Amino acid sequence: MSLSAGRTLAHYEIVGSIGRGGMGEVYRARDTKLGREVAVKILPEEFAGDEQRLARFRREAKVLASLNHPNIAAIHGFEEVDAIHFLVLELVEGETLAERIARGPIPLDEAIAIASKIVAALEEAHENGIVHRDLKPANVKLTPDDNVKVLDFGLAKSWVDETPESDGSLSPTLTRDATGAGIILGTAAYMSPEQAKAKRVDKRTDIFAFGAVLFEMLTGKKAFPGADVSEVLAAVLRLEPDWKALPRTTPPFVRTLLERCLRKDARSRMRDMGDVRVALEEGPGEETLEPRESGKMLWIAAAIAMVLAAFFSFSFYGARTSASPEGVMRFELQRPGVLREDSGSAVAISPDGRHIAYVLTAADEPLALGSESAPNRRGGILLRDIGKSEGEIVDGSRGAMQPFFSPDSEWLAFFADQKLKKVHVDGGLATVVCDAPGSRGGTWGADGTIVFAPGDTAGVGLKRVSADGGTPEPVTNLGDGELHRWPRFLPSGELMYTVLSGGFHVQLRTLSRSGETKIIQDGASDARYLPSGHLLFWREGDYLAAPFDSATLEVTGPAVPVVEDVELATLATYTVSHLDVSETGSLIYLQGATDVYDLVSVRRSGEKESLVSEPDRFLQPRFSPDGARLALLKPSTSIAAEDVWVYDLGLGAMTRFTVDPEYDITPAWSPDGRHIVFASRRDGVNFNLYRKRADGSDAVERLTDDPSSHHLGDFSPDGVHLAWNRFAAPDTNTGFDVYVLDLEEGTSAPFRNTVFEESDPSFSSDGRFVAFMSNESGRFEVYVQPFPGSGAKWQVSTDGGWFPVFGPGREIFYQATTSDGETRFMVVDYAVEGAKMRPSRPRELFRGPYAMGPRTEYDVSPDGERIVALLRTDVGPHPVTLVLNWFEELEHLVPTGR
Repeated sequence: MSLSAGRTLAHYEIVGSIGRGGMGEVYRARDTKLGREVAVKILPEEFAGDEQRLARFRREAKVLASLNHPNIAAIHGFEEVDAIHFLVLELVEGETLAERIARGPIPLDEAIAIASKIVAALEEAHENGIVHRDLKPANVKLTPDDNVKVLDFGLAKSWVDETPESDGSLSPTLTRDATGAGIILGTAAYMSPEQAKAKRVDKRTDIFAFGAVLFEMLTGKKAFPGADVSEVLAAVLRLEPDWKALPRTTPPFVRTLLERCLRKDARSRMRDMGDVRVALEEGPGEETLEPRESGKMLWIAAAIAMVLAAFFSFSFYGARTSASPEGVMRFELQRPGVLREDSGSAVAISPDGRHIAYVLTAADEPLALGSESAPNRRGGILLRDIGKSEGEIVDGSRGAMQPFFSPDSEWLAFFADQKLKKVHVDGGLATVVCDAPGSRGGTWGADGTIVFAPGDTAGVGLKRVSADGGTPEPVTNLGDGELHRWPRFLPSGELMYTVLSGGFHVQLRTLSRSGETKIIQDGASDARYLPSGHLLFWREGDYLAAPFDSATLEVTGPAVPVVEDVELATLATYTVSHLDVSETGSLIYLQGATDVYDLVSVRRSGEKESLVSEPDRFLQPRFSPDGARLALLKPSTSIAAEDVWVYDLGLGAMTRFTVDPEYDITPAWSPDGRHIVFASRRDGVNFNLYRKRADGSDAVERLTDDPSSHHLGDFSPDGVHLAWNRFAAPDTNTGFDVYVLDLEEGTSAPFRNTVFEESDPSFSSDGRFVAFMSNESGRFEVYVQPFPGSGAKWQVSTDGGWFPVFGPGREIFYQATTSDGETRFMVVDYAVEGAKMRPSRPRELFRGPYAMGPRTEYDVSPDGERIVALLRTDVGPHPVTLVLNWFEELEHLVPTGR
C-alpha cells in the first residue's frame, strides 16, 4: 500500500516516503497533536488480515514501547485507521550502518565507539527480557550528532511467513514453519546457528549477530557471505569467518572478542552483553574470563571439580558464589521451555544430582499467569543430564505432572494419562506401573515400593504399588474431611506425608511399618528429610529447616527459614512449591513472583487507572451495590492472615472490616448494601459462612455449620439466597460442589454436585440463572443453569473459561488465558426464551497480566462499564536457581551438631 504526501492517518500527516523494509513501507509523517516528526511504518495487508499474528505483534510492540534508552529508537504507538495498521516510531535522521559500511571498512576507534553504543542498547533490552533477533547494519542508524540508534527492536519476533529475497544479506526476517506457528530465524547473514536450526533462541543470538556486525564494520565484508540464502545459511552453520580479512592492526583483544561472539555453540559463546561491554572497555592487556570458565576455577578451589566439570556443559546464564560458607555456589539457569505450574512441582532432581526433570506445558494448554511464552511448545517431561547441554522429552509424558526419581537415580516416575508411569533415565519408552487418577505426589522406596496420592478424591488415602507394576493397595485411612498428600520415604522406611483438612489446615505425620501414626509438625506441609540431618518443610510462604532425629522422628531444634521466594504451584486449596533437593546437596527451585497487585479500574476498552497509591497483596475485590465501595482481602500481619477490608473509592480510604488470626476470604455484599458475608475458619479448621453489618456496628453472625469447607459465591438479587461452594464433604466423592443457602429458612441444598468440580457460582441480575465453572469436559468451562433448576444447563465459554460473573444486564463475564500467559476478560451476551438461555459467541474485551484465581479475583461494576481487577506488578518468568553443595550452607544456618 502506497500513501501520498498529505494523506492523514488519525492525527499523523504523511510527508513523504522513507523506504520499504521487510516488515512494511516507512513514511516520514508529522504528529499534528504534538507538533513533531515521526516515522510511520505501514504493515502489509496480509499481515493485518491475520488476527493471531496481529495480536502477537500488538503485544510485542506494547512491551517494546516500555524501553527507554538513548541508543534505542522508541516506539510511540501501534494504531489502526480504516483497516490500515501502522506503527508510530521515533524518526531517526542519518544514514544506516549498512550505508556507512558500503563506503568501506570503518577505522578501529570509530568502529569500537559505534559497537559500544550497540552493546549498550542490547544490554538494556536484555535486562528487560527483550531479545532483538534481527540485529544487522540496516537496523542501526548513525545520527548527525554522532549518536547510534538501534531500530526495529524485537519486532521480528512477531513477523512470520515472509518470503526471503535472493540476497541473504538483505533478506527480511526468515521463518520456518515447524509446527504451524513459525519460528523466527532472523536475517540470513547475521543469524546465529541455533536460529538457522530453528532451535529456541535467547540473548546469545544477539551476541552472535553483534559479532557479525562488528566483523563487517572492521573488514567491510560479511562474516558469512554467500550467493543466495542457502549458501549464507551453510556458511553460518559450518564455516568460520575469514579471520585474515581483519586489518593487521586489529588488537588481540578485539580478535578474541569476535571469536567468542561468533562461536557456533551457544554454550561456548559470550554469555551476556555485559561481558562484551567489559571486554570493549578494558581493551588490550585485560583477560576476561567467561562465566563458565570463572565458575570452573572457583569450583576447583572448592575441591569438587568432578561434579562441576559435568555441570559446566549444562546451559546456564549468570553465576554468583555464596560469600559464606565457602564452597557453596549459586547459578541462575535458563528455563528450558514453558513450565507447567498448575499441578504440583514442575522440577525434580535425581538423588545423585546428575539429572533434572522439568514439567513442560503443551502448546494447547493454558499457561499460568506470568509464564514465559514460546513457539512450538511440546508438553511433557524434559529429562536432562546435568552434564549435557540439551535434554529429551520423555515419550508418553504429554500432560505429565509430579515427577520423582528412584533412590538409585536410575528411573524417573511421573503421572500422565491417569496412569503412574516410569522411564529409565538413559531413555526408552515410558511404561505404565498402574492406574492413578489425578496425582498429588509420589515417592519411591529403597525396597522398590512406590507410594502415591491419587488425587483430590474424597475418601481415598495414600496407595502403594510395586515399581514393577500391579494393583495399588491402600496405605493410609482418612479421618473426617482429610486428604493425604506429598508422601516421602524416610531412611528407616517410615512414611512422612502431609494431611490436609478443612480446606487449608495442614499437618505433617509419619506412618510406621507397624501402622502407627505420629504428628511431626502442625501447620507444615511438603516436607522431606535431608541426609544433612534436617527436616525441610513449607510453612506460611517459606521453606524452613529444623534439626531432625530420623530414629525418634522428632524435631530437635528451632525451625529457620532457609529458602525464600520459591514459586508456588497454583493448586486450589493447598500449597506445594517448585523445589527439590538431591541427596548430594544440590538444591533446585523456581524463583517466585511477589504476588503484589495494583488495584485497578478497567473500562471495556482496556483503558485502566490505578485506584490505590501503592500495590499490595490485594485479593477478591467486590463492588458494593451502589458502586461506591469495594470489599476486598488484604493481609493484616502476615501472608497467612487475610482480613476483609472496605475501600471507599471516593475518599480513597481503606478500612479494616474483620480482625481474626485466621483467614477471612470471599467477601460479598448483600443486595441492599447492609451486610457483608464472607467465609472464615475463625471457629475451627473448616471454613464456614459469616455475616456482619457493612457499617461494622454489630458482631459477626455465623450462617453455616458444616463439616466441609465453604467458599462464598454470590447473593441472589432478592437477598434471600447465597450460592456457595462446598468442598470435599466426608460423605461425598465430588470435590467442589455448588450449594445454595436459604437465609430465611436457614437451610442449604445442593444446586450442582457431580463427580466433577463445580465452583464460583454467580447469580444473574434477575435471579433466574446461576453461572459456574466446571471441568466436566476435561478442562474448566463456564456453564449456566436455571435457578431453581431442573439440571438443564448451557455451556457459555468455548475455549476454556474460569470465574464467571453476571453483569447488570444480560451479559456474562469470565476469564480465559492466552497462549503466552496473559489473562483475557471475556463477555457473552444472552437472550432468554421462556426458561431457556440463548448465549452468543464470546468476545474479548481486553487482556493483560491480571490475576486469575484461585478464586474470582475481579468484579463488574453495577453499571457494567468498569471491571475492578488486580494487575500484576511482577510477571516473570523468573529463573531456575541451582545451588551446589547447599548442605554446607544449611549446616551454617541450622546447626545440627553433627
